[in-house]
Order: sequence, then structure tokens, then C-alpha cells
Amino acid sequence: MNILLWVLVVLYFFKYPTHANINPAVDTQRTNWVPPVSTKCSAQVPGEHQPLGKHYLVDLFDVDPIALAFLETDQAQLTVAEFIKQAGMTLLTSSAHRFPCGGITAVWLLSESHVSIHTWPENRFIALDVYTCGAVDPSQIVESFRKLLNPDRMVKTFVSRGSKHSIASGQVSKHDLQITRHKDIVKVNKESLDAISTPSVPKKKNFSEEKASKLGYQRDYTIKHGVDDKGNTIADICINGDDLVDDCIMLKNTVLLIDQNSPFQRIEVIDTNNWGRCMLLDRVTQYCENDNLIYTTELIERPFENFLEGAVSKGSQIKKLNVHMIGGGDGWVPSAILDHYSHLVDSITAVDIDPLVSEITQNFFQPVGKTDAFKDKRVQWIYQDAGKWMKTNAKENSMDIIIIDCTDHTAEAAKVLYTQEFYDLVFKMLKPGGKVSQQMNTNSPDYKDFFLEAEETWIKSGFRNLEKWQKYIPSFLGESVFWMAEKPDFNGEDSEDEE
Repeated sequence: MNILLWVLVVLYFFKYPTHANINPAVDTQRTNWVPPVSTKCSAQVPGEHQPLGKHYLVDLFDVDPIALAFLETDQAQLTVAEFIKQAGMTLLTSSAHRFPCGGITAVWLLSESHVSIHTWPENRFIALDVYTCGAVDPSQIVESFRKLLNPDRMVKTFVSRGSKHSIASGQVSKHDLQITRHKDIVKVNKESLDAISTPSVPKKKNFSEEKASKLGYQRDYTIKHGVDDKGNTIADICINGDDLVDDCIMLKNTVLLIDQNSPFQRIEVIDTNNWGRCMLLDRVTQYCENDNLIYTTELIERPFENFLEGAVSKGSQIKKLNVHMIGGGDGWVPSAILDHYSHLVDSITAVDIDPLVSEITQNFFQPVGKTDAFKDKRVQWIYQDAGKWMKTNAKENSMDIIIIDCTDHTAEAAKVLYTQEFYDLVFKMLKPGGKVSQQMNTNSPDYKDFFLEAEETWIKSGFRNLEKWQKYIPSFLGESVFWMAEKPDFNGEDSEDEE
């Protein structure tokens, strides 16, 4: 019996070698590699090299045969390298394999990640993969390939990789769902979506098509898959399109928790995997729990830190600040202000048009920090049209900081909050040396004229020392543009020149 046991043991180790038989050098490389002592890693610098990425998976159909043949030449390698350079990325190395009967697989390794292609000449098909981290935009490379290859049809799948907030907090979303562009859609616009679903307009008395359009039903492309164990609808929905002919993003397998109309807008709460729980206004992302901290931090940090730095430089104690909020009915921004700058705040006046946004936020979301702006006595909530309220209630030199947290300029109802008259009233309310901060939209080439006009409007109102910066917010699918400016201390001079 003992002999038989030993025979089985010997046979087992002969068939399944132990870890000791693996080449130690290879195993060390695979599992235990550490950078040399002299290496300075960007990951060791706080805030650097965060695992946030933008990933495009692109299918190109009926590609120009001449372009397909060109991809198998050495010149094509140089052409793609130029695409990478023009997009502001750094090429490390490249490698390609040409198949004997035609076709190529190639990869370009970047410091930002990679670009790869695989071709099927007999089918006139190419699979393109572009993944980048950091502030660079991979869509520029995708567009360069489109112009080079001239396909009859191109299907793009966009995936937002990583989340600063979820990594920083160590939290993982509990909802095992997926987000991507719909696999059968190139540009998610009215024509392409009409082929797969029909917009659902509520069957209500006096609910006109015009009103439905204003409430976001012009982009209400919802493909239902069923319900979860709580009776909530599971569906693919199209979000973040500005109008009927604009691109939008198809979120797959979202859980629809509430879909309710106020007199002003359509309000939805959905559960997603990548972004956690989100609120949509007229089918556009208002905020998501996984990256909301990024947004609120960018909006409030600079104006408050500016006041702190000014007090330190003058060796004086900063007085309590009066803050005015325009929009922000979800309460996240005033809550963040009180979390981080409570000792500086005397009062916050928040004017938002829609009380239902506040109500739904409180019912479906848990407070992130230790302060709840809906319960703090320093916060006064006023539910009125901010544009109209400002005309009759803007007191001159009454506010130290004004935070504008309204919907984007593309929303019809918000256009009044981007006019010369409105910014003149903001300027009037600020005390000399006061700061205004606003998120202006995402950094899209389509908004170039808007940004130029807005800057001219701010300057004409009297604001000085305009600062502009960007921050990638995954649920906004782009770099959000933030502005901050100040009201000169006196006689049109900047605060730094007062002394």
C-alpha cells in the first residue's frame, strides 16, 4: 500500500511540476518586479498618474482597399506614429506582424497606453483599439484613422476606465452592470435610433409634444430588458445628447429607479456600474456618486483657498464669508463647502428653480460628507427662477463668493443664466475682491464660439483675473471646463494692486 502511495506521489509531481521548477528570473519578472531604487515613479507623487482612462473600441466596415493595402507598408507605421504625435502622446515602440495571405496586426505602445489594429482585407474590415490615460484625447487618433481608411461605416464603443473618487475612497460600486455605446450605433442621433426604438412620450392630458421635448423626451430612447427583483426597469438608455441630431451615449443595463417630471424638467435616478448611482436632468448627467467629489472640489476649492491665501499673505484673520449659490439644488456643493470650509462660512443662500431635485436627492442618495446642507441652519434655500430672482433681489456688494452650479448653456431653460444681464447682476452682488466660480461645460470643439463669447461677457461685466482650468469627469465623458474670476477691489483695479 505504501509503495502504491509513493508511486502516485511521484506521478503527480511529474505531471504537475512544482513552482520551484519555474525559471526564477521569469517568475520574478512576472510577479515580484519592483522598480530600481534610482527610478522615480510618477505613481509615488500624489495626484499623478491616476488610473483614469478613455478607451475607444472601433469597428471599421467596408474600408477602402487601397487604404487596407497601405496599412501593410512600412510607411503606415510612420503615418500612425505621426497621428500619435499630433494627438500630443508619446510613442515608446511599435511592433507589427504581416500575415502571408494578407492582413496585419500591429500595436503602438505609448507612455499613455496603446494603439492597436487588426485587419481582415478579404472582408474589408479593421478592428481599432485606442486606450489612453491622463488628459490626452484618444478621439483625435480615432478621427485620424477614419480619414485615412475612409470606411463606409464606423462603430465606436467608448468606455470610461477607472474613477478617482472610487479609488480614493477604496469603494467599489455594488451594481454589477455595464456601460458602453450601443454596439449597432455609429452616431446615436435621431435617424439611427429611430431604427431600434421609439421615443416614449407620456400619455397625459395636456402633455404636448413641445412640452415633452423640453422635458428630455426628444432623446428618450429606452430599450427595456426586464425588471430586477424590486420591480425596477432594467434598460439601455441614451444620455448626454444636446438635441435630436447630437451624439449621445448608450448606457447598457441601467436600473431605472425613478422617472418623474417637475414643471421645469424631467428627473431620473439610475444605477450604473461605472459611475454608481446618478441623477439625470432631461437625460443629461447631473451628477454621479462615484465622481461627484471631483466636480464639487473643482468648483469650490479655488475661490475659498484664494481667500485663505490672501489672508495669510496679509497676516490678517479672515472674516466669515457670505456665499451665494445659483443652482445646485441637489445640495452637494453647499454640503462640500460646509465640510471643508465650515469655519469660514457665515451664510449660504442657494437659489434653485426646482424643489423636486432637492427632494429626490434626499430620498435616493446618502450624504457623502459629515454635513447636510439641507439641515444646516446657515443655508437658506430659495426655490425660484434664479434669473428672475437676481433682477429683484441682487443686493450690491453683499456676497464674498458666488458659485454658479447651473445646467449647461445648451439647455434651453439655462440660457438666461449665461447672458450679459445675468453676469452684470453677479458682478453687482459681489463685494470688492469677491470671487465667482462656474463650471462652463465640457471642452468640446463645438463650444469654441460659446467660450469666446462667454469670456467677452465676463470681461464686459467687469470681472478680472479670469482663471480657466479643466478636469476629466468620467460621467460627463470629457474634460469639464471651470472658470473663476474676481471683482476688482476699487476703481476697476485688481485686488493685487490695491496696496
